[in-house]
Amino acid sequence: MNERLLDRWPVSCRTRPRRPGPKPGAVLLAIAAAALAARATVAGPSSASASARELQAVMGLEPNLARGADIFVYCSSCHGKPVQALPEGWVPTIAGQNPRYLAKQLVDYRLSRRADPRMQSVATGHGLRSSQDIADVVAYLAAQPPEWGRESVRDPADDTEAAYYRRRCAGCHGSLGAGDNSRAIPRIAGQDFAYLLRQMHDVVDGRRPNMRTQHAYALAELDVIQLVGLARHIAHLDSRGGESGSPEVGAGAGHPTPRLMLAAQRSAL
Repeated sequence: MNERLLDRWPVSCRTRPRRPGPKPGAVLLAIAAAALAARATVAGPSSASASARELQAVMGLEPNLARGADIFVYCSSCHGKPVQALPEGWVPTIAGQNPRYLAKQLVDYRLSRRADPRMQSVATGHGLRSSQDIADVVAYLAAQPPEWGRESVRDPADDTEAAYYRRRCAGCHGSLGAGDNSRAIPRIAGQDFAYLLRQMHDVVDGRRPNMRTQHAYALAELDVIQLVGLARHIAHLDSRGGESGSPEVGAGAGHPTPRLMLAAQRSAL
């Protein structure tokens, strides 16, 4: 693997890379197990139930995309372009993201199921004062042209990284990384490399309690160099070739299309 990638790690992830040798899987699995145990305390069943109820309420609302655009003005200080005030890897690409996933993350910030001081402040009243506010800004963002694939230098991933993605990630995120809106699975293809890497470290270290448990166990199998390679592979995926991150993705039997999805879809046409 090209060692220059290590220079692009977020500061929070810059630890001394391990060289080939005994896999640190046992240590990382132990960390993952401890993180999952802590998760039961931080985000218990009552929190999960409250999150599911509010998410369902948000997805059933009729959004106002014009009002969503007004709300996003407040968000654009961080999520606009260019972003120079925050460290690399702190801000994800969200334009064109699957709406159910966006709504779930905002609800989880509101209920402290996901931690970030800035986003929790926004989601608890300073920027988003109601479920309607969430519905409006999510519909606006989902209808925007995707700004994915910002990695300008395409350095083809090792076969092992592509194979690992197909074996452990593609089942939910799709072979092209488009995600599944009906299950609140995000589009990850072309996401910012540094943000992806930071989230992987956060999952293993127990800082993403609202993440599905299988992520911690899957990522704990990898050493630091392999995490860099997987993040690089995902950052270079392009879901526009076949799959789509539009509100229609994954809306099959048993998954009625809520009003928010329809509004975002109409605006994107």
